[in-house]
Amino acid sequence: MAPGQLSLAAVNLAADAMFLTSLFVLGGDFWDKLRALFVRRARAAFPE
Repeated sequence: MAPGQLSLAAVNLAADAMFLTSLFVLGGDFWDKLRALFVRRARAAFPE
């Protein structure tokens, strides 16, 4: 493996870890809205 490829692999692993961490940080409301994208009769509700 060339030196440039090793650093690119490290950057890719770090980006993947940050992406997965962000999904947990977004919380339950995010997951409900994401799930609603795939449910036919779902409606988006915005609390007032």
